This record gives sequence, structure tokens and C-alpha cells, in this order.
Amino acid sequence: MTDPLSRFREDLSGGQGHAESSARHRRALLLFEHGGALLGVPAESVDAVIAWQAPARLPCATAGIAGVVQDRGRIVAVLESPLGESERETRAVRRLIVCGTTRGFVGIPAETTRGVSTVELARDATPGELVDSSEGPLTIVDPIALISAVRETTS
Repeated sequence: MTDPLSRFREDLSGGQGHAESSARHRRALLLFEHGGALLGVPAESVDAVIAWQAPARLPCATAGIAGVVQDRGRIVAVLESPLGESERETRAVRRLIVCGTTRGFVGIPAETTRGVSTVELARDATPGELVDSSEGPLTIVDPIALISAVRETTS
């Protein structure tokens, strides 16, 4: 049986240094789906995946923040969408991915979660960018970058 991704890997390495090339772009990600898109959060950033809770709205909340929930005695700021943008449509959100940051806990909404996998990326991707991977096209979600972006918008 041949590896269906072998041609993809050869194109990445240019026919040389296959092991070195693919090792650079391997990431351990928690894969999840939201709005029909496949997304991945670095596994080391994930603290927990919990059942969805409707967030309590906050007066004068920053755009992109849906509100807060309580999980095991801690407050989690819940994003409106996995990329921190304002969500225009209501989605069938079933999970909340809780990630720890230097500014506290952030909750990323997800319709479904697949689990943690080591994913090969076609190239090194910046957060929020769509990239080809061994799992198909996916977007990397970085909770630390999301919180920094929210902080910059409020400054």
C-alpha cells in the first residue's frame, strides 16, 4: 500500500531532505471544527475541553468577546468565534476549548472536537492563516495571539 501523501511530501522537500523538511512543519494540534472549517490549537495551549455553556454577557465588553463562564472555580473569557472576530451567524456550538494565557483563561467555541494529532503542515503558518496539511486545509488558532489582538484593539 502506498502512502497517499507521499507526493505531497516530495513536493514539500523538493525531492531532498524529506525527514528534515517535514519535521520542521509538524505540530501537535487539538483539531476542531467550527462553521464548516477545520481549525487547530497548539496542544500545549489547551487546558481543557468542556461542554458548551452560554456565556454571561459583560457590559462594555470588547468586540469579539461573547462573555464569561465559570469552569472549576475560574473565570474563562469566551470568544465569539475561534479567530476572535465578531460572529454574525448563530452556530451549533457544543464545546468550549479552554486555553491558558498569561492574561487568564480564554474559551474558544467549537462545534466538534476531533482530538490531539500530530499534523504535517505544507509550510510554517502564522495564526489565522489557512494552510494545507495532512488533515486537509486548516487554520491555526493561537489563543495568546488572540488575547494580544483583543488587548491592542482596546488600547
